[in-house]
Amino acid sequence: MKVLIFGGTGFIGKRVVKTLLDKENRVIVFSHKRKISDKKNVEHFKGDILDKNSIKEALKLKPDVVINLVGIIKEIPKRGITFKTMHFDAASNLIDSIVEFNKNIPLVQISANGVEKGKDITDYFKYKYQAEEKVKSSGLRYAIIRPSIVIGEKEGIVKDLSIPLSLGFFPLPKIDVKFSPVKVELVAEKIVKVAEDLVNGSLESNVIKICGEEEMNFRGLIEYIAKIVGKKVIFVPAPLFLFKIAAFLGDRFNFIPLNTVTLKMLLQGNVCSNNTNYVRY
Repeated sequence: MKVLIFGGTGFIGKRVVKTLLDKENRVIVFSHKRKISDKKNVEHFKGDILDKNSIKEALKLKPDVVINLVGIIKEIPKRGITFKTMHFDAASNLIDSIVEFNKNIPLVQISANGVEKGKDITDYFKYKYQAEEKVKSSGLRYAIIRPSIVIGEKEGIVKDLSIPLSLGFFPLPKIDVKFSPVKVELVAEKIVKVAEDLVNGSLESNVIKICGEEEMNFRGLIEYIAKIVGKKVIFVPAPLFLFKIAAFLGDRFNFIPLNTVTLKMLLQGNVCSNNTNYVRY
């Protein structure tokens, strides 16, 4: 199949592109600036997802399915990079463009596990949820993917925590919630399988949650990540307000891995149990 992918140069996107290529699909990577390394069956389309005209030009390449993986974890308002812009406005532009061009092209939309509860807590979840609602009301055939915390060896939360963990100790506040982290490769495999099923007509429009096999507390999550980066860590009890101070500073300095939004999401936890229609890996 021919796949038009938005966000294909990002953390999850690069794995999705690799998985698509491993299955001998043709891939069109729509990107504003970045490129992935040139490979057979990959076409790069330079465009802006906030510009409907460039989206429609890409759609003229006649993809069988569109995958939208555009998203951010931290806002940069001075550059116009906000949760509203990247999570809702971008998705809204894409949805409208597909509807106007050809409503028969299905859409795979990345979201996040926990949006139902989190939409009232952070703008990250709020605009992810609004994008979901836009997809559902569009009339398109769709699959909305809600992964839990996504784990990669050198990116995402693992990259963010690699420097703090290298110190050999980690402050441990009392956070009484559970997490179900899932490996990025498995998320990519599920996204590609869902795209295939939409194209061949074996999947009806749906929302699919993806979590790891194990549920763990906050200490377990940090131990899990420390094992990935090959570090042994000693936990030091610490009051939660120290994390709140770090998050406050993280809102202002990019080198601090924690910010107010990510702290609020951590305090919410992230599991799939007690939900319906979810996949464990």
